[in-house]
Amino acid sequence: MDALVESARQCVQAGQLQHAASLYSQILQLEPQHSEALNFFATQALSSGQFSQSIELLQRALVNSSSDASLHKNLGLAYRGRGELPEALAAFERALEIRPAFAEAHGNIGRLLGEQGKYAEALARFDQATLVQPGSVSAHHNRALTRLLMGNFADAWPEYEWRWQLADVRKRPGGIAWEGE
Repeated sequence: MDALVESARQCVQAGQLQHAASLYSQILQLEPQHSEALNFFATQALSSGQFSQSIELLQRALVNSSSDASLHKNLGLAYRGRGELPEALAAFERALEIRPAFAEAHGNIGRLLGEQGKYAEALARFDQATLVQPGSVSAHHNRALTRLLMGNFADAWPEYEWRWQLADVRKRPGGIAWEGE
């Protein structure tokens, strides 16, 4: 079983998700409540917008791994995707109870608060995320966006430069950043 799990992990790291899915399916045939395999399929469902399926898989995984902060964080993302914000917040908060220095959970709470127009509270969560993980690109980027929404341009613009480190941010054609010209 250990070799099968390790092979599946290596496939995920190499981006070979179809092969990983095959291996994780084999793992679930041997151990139907294997939390890592369930989490793999839950994140696949999450990324394809199948939020209810993701929630079901994560709840199954949490039966045997209730102290796994990442599972609670993923559950929060699935609830958020389904529009169940109180449940999402509760899942993110549970992740932080387990792992207080979990920058992603702080950031996800910040995003939820920001979407509700609670910018000061959101900013505090992004501040916390950057304290526990100073190099978190998404935390800095979200903090900058929140400051822009609050009208705090002087602090926002310098930090907004973190956006260039996000994978989905593109520079102008030719790879040259626009500098206001």
